[in-house]
Amino acid sequence: MTLLTKLLQIAFVGLILFIATSCSSPNAGANSGGKHKVWVPSDTGSHLGGRWVEVGETGSAGTGASNVQTGSAEDLRRQQLQAAPPATGR
Repeated sequence: MTLLTKLLQIAFVGLILFIATSCSSPNAGANSGGKHKVWVPSDTGSHLGGRWVEVGETGSAGTGASNVQTGSAEDLRRQQLQAAPPATGR
């Protein structure tokens, strides 16, 4: 083996060790802001993908800017019946 081949092997092993130790450290992926986020998968029947949600120290998710309301078909029917009739074009 040549000296160049040995140096390349040592560099490769060093790179692998660096990656392995940085991924297994207790603070791997932690950001400097101290925010903790968890992955929330998409709701059943939704075409929107999952998302990362920031959680507080108590483990509860923040309110965020999402204004999603869920309901049943009966709730929708009740809203339709309570709505005012559409205005005529005159």
